[in-house]
Amino acid sequence: MRRHSEEFGSWVRGVKGRDSLRAADLKTGVSYTTISNMELGKVPEMETVVKFAVGYQQDVNAALELAGYDPLPTHATDPDTAADQLLDALDREELTYEPVWEGITADAYLGAEEMSDNDRRRVQAAMRRVLEADKRRRERGKG
Repeated sequence: MRRHSEEFGSWVRGVKGRDSLRAADLKTGVSYTTISNMELGKVPEMETVVKFAVGYQQDVNAALELAGYDPLPTHATDPDTAADQLLDALDREELTYEPVWEGITADAYLGAEEMSDNDRRRVQAAMRRVLEADKRRRERGKG
């Protein structure tokens, strides 16, 4: 389903600012043609919105809502315990794979700007382990 949103297009233009389309492509991993379409208000797949927001260090859920998507689940966290809470949830397998997570960092998922660098690295490493294990499980299921 293709959507159009002038508000989303305006947000993309504002976030991109004076960056060229190629610079925005390099910063976000979103193709410059897709970014050009986004500036015109064309809403891409959810994963692309996330990649763009993460690349520009924007609030992922705010970007998703502007694009007409439901926000990602978040956890009410105290910055001092956010890493431990996410690691605990990963250990209990309460969090499951979603393709969009591949482009999300712990910063974007938790709004973890207040997390220490060490906690951020721990969470990102744990997320990578979960994603890799789930990807292997999905690939075995296809064979």
